[in-house]
Amino acid sequence: MSTIQTRGVVLRGRDVGEADKQLTLLTKSYGKIMVTARGARKPRSKFLASAQLFTYSDFIIYDGGRFYSMAQTDVIESFFKLRDDYIRLCLAQYFIEVCDKTTPFNAPCDELLHLLIISLSALAKGARSPYLIARAFEMKFFQVSGVAPETARCAKCGGALTQRVRFGEDGTVCECYERPAVRVSPAALAAVRYILLAGLPDIFKFTADPGTLNEIKAAAGLFFRAHFDARINSLDMLE
Repeated sequence: MSTIQTRGVVLRGRDVGEADKQLTLLTKSYGKIMVTARGARKPRSKFLASAQLFTYSDFIIYDGGRFYSMAQTDVIESFFKLRDDYIRLCLAQYFIEVCDKTTPFNAPCDELLHLLIISLSALAKGARSPYLIARAFEMKFFQVSGVAPETARCAKCGGALTQRVRFGEDGTVCECYERPAVRVSPAALAAVRYILLAGLPDIFKFTADPGTLNEIKAAAGLFFRAHFDARINSLDMLE
């Protein structure tokens, strides 16, 4: 039986057998994989800490061909402070559910993993508004998933944008667009453009008032529903 070495974040876990856990990991180089952590539910298990939701770890994994089994782990970051704030905890759950439900198994996802790690870290540090972090995560998620919204011209006709900009299923649109769309202010559009242009370490370095963040939230929700066939249950906890 061969082994692989990788880093990853725990997206989901479920109890199996008397003391084992089956973990879904988002990993570097190997994508989303499912791994069995034998004995992880025992109080003295060597996998106890690394089997927790959100935890980012180094993993050595046995590759059995049709299954993966945990061999060794070393926790890099547990993001434990997320548990101290209900809103930040719910948003962290939202981030990992989005990654889990939109990513097929074994598909390349290194950039998505990077986005998830910096977003969880920003939430845990508590220095910036959790809602600003969420809006930056959403818009950058679209980009790293290969479906970045249009923001420079009308996504339907390709023409110049008017002063009354709306956001539709493919990005900014003008009066020619007849499908559902949401109005976005110049401030909201500027923030979206910044997020899409910024490198991953810098996506949270902008300012926006609550009204602007709500506009971005509405635009992101419309865009997500148009491009991803996934029901994100974590959002219900934030209503």
